[in-house]
Amino acid sequence: MVPIEQIQQVLDDAVGVTLSGGSFKETVIFASKQQITFEFPLAVGLACNASMSLYKVRFGLLPGWVLLLHPIHRVTLCKLSIDNDQELPNVNDNQILEFYVSSILDGGRLKSSSMFSENINANEGVQDMSKPKSAKAKKPVIDFDVNSSGTLSLSNFTELETRSEFYDSISGSWSQSPGDLAEAMDECPPLAWAVHSIYSEIREEVKFDFDAATGQSGILAKRFNALKARLNAMPEEPEEGAESWLLTLINSEFEDHVVPEIEKWFDSPPNWNWEDDYLPKNSTSQGAALEFFQRMDGDDLDVIGVVIVEGEHPGSTYYAAELEVDLETANKAAIKAGIPVRFMRTDE
Repeated sequence: MVPIEQIQQVLDDAVGVTLSGGSFKETVIFASKQQITFEFPLAVGLACNASMSLYKVRFGLLPGWVLLLHPIHRVTLCKLSIDNDQELPNVNDNQILEFYVSSILDGGRLKSSSMFSENINANEGVQDMSKPKSAKAKKPVIDFDVNSSGTLSLSNFTELETRSEFYDSISGSWSQSPGDLAEAMDECPPLAWAVHSIYSEIREEVKFDFDAATGQSGILAKRFNALKARLNAMPEEPEEGAESWLLTLINSEFEDHVVPEIEKWFDSPPNWNWEDDYLPKNSTSQGAALEFFQRMDGDDLDVIGVVIVEGEHPGSTYYAAELEVDLETANKAAIKAGIPVRFMRTDE
């Protein structure tokens, strides 16, 4: 069991951090009749589901009190439990939760909704933590898809598709002004690369016009001088000049030349070859399967015929769990050894 003192320390640290909002909401009800609505982004919700699934495979059902925490705090405790190979305790009192609720509400970090009316059972949807711990739940069986190459993917997994989903924390906060975009660039290097690309294209246009105006006289000479000054203010390397250029744009220039391009960028899928280091590995069905089997005991992997591939060759970005034996053999071995996984062939 993870010691209650350690859990308390983790939550003490966690509630000291202001939680960002998001488009997803979940309401929980405490025994005190307090109702709290948690707001969180899609990425946090997916991470929470993945963490709870891994916990269930390892230890069985989560204690009820954990389900009353903010999703990001559930992720933290599930990771603590799995990393230490100790299940979370089924506490017999509300001391942990009382402190947790008072801390997050007093700090104004979560949105508190009104109390339930008197005709609603205060314990509705809440596990009675005073009851003795029941027998350990049977581990649920997790299904995995296997393609023709043997690559494993978590079945029925909802994958993120666009950059706006992957980079949810900044996707709605960049478009109001050049300054807002510059701040988002600091948080998200791939977004900075997208702005660098826009900068380089515009600089090339300025340089083309400058070259065309070279040697001209009259009015064109004035245009030449203006283009020369503009080009001199734009260093060739975007890392040196893009942010300064961005911050000098007036709103109409920003809205006409930058906003549409960045909106297209957010609406597109990420380039895994370039953005891999900035994307959560468990946000795809293949990545979720890889993370699952990376946590599995090596002897169990041998029994069911699964291997971990971390790059097929130097420089390769292919990371996956693969099944090296046929499905029937793997499933029979899993059943015989009591390993809660099953494999299914896909058409891919």
